[in-house]
Amino acid sequence: MAWVFPPEELQRLIQPRRFRWSPPYKTLRRIGLRKGMDVVDVGCGPGFWTMPAAKIAGPSSQVFASDISPKMLAAARQRAAEAGRLNIRFKRSRVYGVPFESECADFCMLHYVLHEVDDPARLMAEGARVLRPGGLLSAYEWAKVESDEGPPYSDRIPDSKMRKLFRSAGLRPKDFWMPDPLNYILVGKKV
Repeated sequence: MAWVFPPEELQRLIQPRRFRWSPPYKTLRRIGLRKGMDVVDVGCGPGFWTMPAAKIAGPSSQVFASDISPKMLAAARQRAAEAGRLNIRFKRSRVYGVPFESECADFCMLHYVLHEVDDPARLMAEGARVLRPGGLLSAYEWAKVESDEGPPYSDRIPDSKMRKLFRSAGLRPKDFWMPDPLNYILVGKKV
């Protein structure tokens, strides 16, 4: 079974160091999120990407966030309430079941979740399912390099395999970016 981030350590996901290392507002704008887009955040954790996405998309947009962990969802809900983000709907998901309607979003985030499942193609297909035609999906993952940080080397997905996962889900790879030597982002468009 793939390595899964422990929910008891959720504070690590929202510590100030992470915001410097992976600035969510700058990153989301760079990968194509714009005002007016409806967004799905699969594996939202405590909302590291969800809150900035809701602010960028604006109050007239819908942000749908899901996670398999009740503890992660509770933390995300609390952070959204404290920030006054009323345009976010939270739902608990199953490992391969994203609990939102097909074609409900213009932008879908699979950030640091594909390495946590045994069948990433199945979860990628769910991400593509929630996108409207022409919508964007971003996968932010650990590069296939040895590192003391992040998941075990054996669970990391090389970007060449990620491109194949995109194509098999009906997504055309559009943009590839390595924000640092340990991570990459691949963005694809639903065709």
